[in-house]
Amino acid sequence: MKRIAIAALAVCVACSSDNSVTNPDPLLTPTAFDITALGEGAVTDRFTGELWVVGNNTAYTTTWGTRTINGVQARGNAVKIWDVSSAKPVLVDSLIIQGATTLGDVQSTSDNRYLIVATESAGTIAIFDIANPRKPELVTRFTHTDIANGVHTSEVQQVNGRTYAFLCIDPRLGAKARLVIADITDKTSPSVVFSQEMGTPFVHDVFVADGIMMTALWDDGLAIWDIGGGNHGGTVSNPVRMST
Repeated sequence: MKRIAIAALAVCVACSSDNSVTNPDPLLTPTAFDITALGEGAVTDRFTGELWVVGNNTAYTTTWGTRTINGVQARGNAVKIWDVSSAKPVLVDSLIIQGATTLGDVQSTSDNRYLIVATESAGTIAIFDIANPRKPELVTRFTHTDIANGVHTSEVQQVNGRTYAFLCIDPRLGAKARLVIADITDKTSPSVVFSQEMGTPFVHDVFVADGIMMTALWDDGLAIWDIGGGNHGGTVSNPVRMST
């Protein structure tokens, strides 16, 4: 139905004037393309949440909530490890994150040496050494008072040669949503360098590039911050809001 509607609108626009025939609105002009599914790695015991791929061979998916199949409950505490070297993903192993019931983002560091897993229910991040991508080894499980309400999403990026995790924290038990930035350069001993309430009612996601941080603030929209690349004097430990 949507394709028919778009096509009809495109025809109407084209008929409205000679100019629209030669310069059709690209938003109303159908584009022929196909996305072909090459293979599927089914997960029947849990709900699948987030995805990260390392190199050309290994992918990680997180799990969410509680799924009940034939009376058996499985919680979202597993990171599934996949061989994606061919068209059909093949499950090769799983990580179980103790104490978690929902996992948030999963992402590797830029050198693909470490994997960071956010736990929404348990309020931690787990850092794994993935020198062998198929056999992650736990380095540390980091927690802090300001992330205890649950890490909804986690963005891992380098700024000025140091590695940071940008954590979106859930509002819970009367506490407001919060953005927490942790320095994880030393994977064995992360530390919080910035923490601030923001978002109404959620701070939902973060994107970082070239010393600029963007935060999705739900009802409050999108905020853009200088954390070292915006010429507003901002740093990772003292972000300066440039616009909203």
